[in-house]
Amino acid sequence: MKKYVLYVHRFFILLTDFANAYTIYYVVKKQRGHNERTKHGRCGALAFVWDVGYLTAIPVIIFAFGGRYLDMRYDASPWFLLCGLCISVLLSAYLVYKRMQRFL
Repeated sequence: MKKYVLYVHRFFILLTDFANAYTIYYVVKKQRGHNERTKHGRCGALAFVWDVGYLTAIPVIIFAFGGRYLDMRYDASPWFLLCGLCISVLLSAYLVYKRMQRFL
């Protein structure tokens, strides 16, 4: 169990780092333009990064624990966990993409 929690934690850190780097890149790139990114200044950027963090963390947590529960229930370790993580990656990517559309 500790091994899977460690993998989920590392995956979450990678997703968060990618989202933060992506956000900072676009904030710096289009800083002079008048759009939603710069409308609220630093507080708006922090709120956006916080929001993207939740958009990546919540699906990972829900689907990882759901997959782990199904693995324990049906004795199919680690297939449901891996499927849950794959679904959560796709869902997180879609949610972040939809959130980023208003900034592009």
